[in-house]
Amino acid sequence: MAIVAGHVWDNQFTREGIYTWHVPLFFFLTGYLWAARRPLQTEVGKRTRTLLVPYMCWLVVISVPYIGLSVFKDSKDPWPLVLEILWGGSNLGRPYSAFWFVTALFFAALFLRSLQRLPAWASWVIALGGLAICYANSSVASAFPLSVGIAVPAMLFVLLGSAFRAIRPRMRYPLSTGIALLGLSTVLVLFGWSAPLDMKQADFGTPIVSVVVATAISAGLLLVAERTITWTGHAAAWTIKLAATGFMVVLTHAAVLWLLRTPPTGSWLDFGLALTVPWLAAILVSFTGLSAYLLGVAPPKARHRLTSPRTSDAR
Repeated sequence: MAIVAGHVWDNQFTREGIYTWHVPLFFFLTGYLWAARRPLQTEVGKRTRTLLVPYMCWLVVISVPYIGLSVFKDSKDPWPLVLEILWGGSNLGRPYSAFWFVTALFFAALFLRSLQRLPAWASWVIALGGLAICYANSSVASAFPLSVGIAVPAMLFVLLGSAFRAIRPRMRYPLSTGIALLGLSTVLVLFGWSAPLDMKQADFGTPIVSVVVATAISAGLLLVAERTITWTGHAAAWTIKLAATGFMVVLTHAAVLWLLRTPPTGSWLDFGLALTVPWLAAILVSFTGLSAYLLGVAPPKARHRLTSPRTSDAR
């Protein structure tokens, strides 16, 4: 919902209140759920299925009408536009506004996994080095194809998420800690001491401070959610369903905004349509064989086979 809101309204509130954490949170959670010592080949396969396959499928589905309409309206050679779309990264706007994030997360995970045989400090040094380059010249990092340059400093949030997971069991008052982290971060943002991040453009805000605040908000949201979202049964099942289908919303909401011709000062109607239309469609897709291609999630029958007693040992 925060990702969609950030693309509907381009104003001070979304910049300061949402951009500070809405993308870093994904990388932080990747680290929080990081599987130790997974082979690189397994990582490549997993990230390809869950990230690259939906990325490529939706790239084709959206690009066919987009390129067709662009050529029809402007009567121009389509190949420069095709190459720009394939290049990806920070240059892509609507209808591909969030596509850069997918490849950035893909390469961040692969880079970290390829470094796991090195001493632990090596990954931190490389990630911090990438962050320093972004502070010095963000245009250099954002110019790489498929957001590869952004993936290097983004590794820092994955590392921080993994480090937070290690200390999480020792926290005696998680809810109070989460609220305190969110409160302190709010103060730093409101007083202008922490500038918002725009990771798509390799802008990591106020040096060091914004990264710390983004991490604190991510950790605070996680702690508060862990202590307050305690429902079970159908409510829990639908929460999981919405989460599992949310990736399609990330990939397709900008196409809805493109079709609606939403201006930078969008409306609540734009927000509602960009959020609910893709999400309802994603829920329907989740019950079909297209789920693996459009959501990056195995369809129900395949998930049942993967978790059956007969195949659990092989998995």
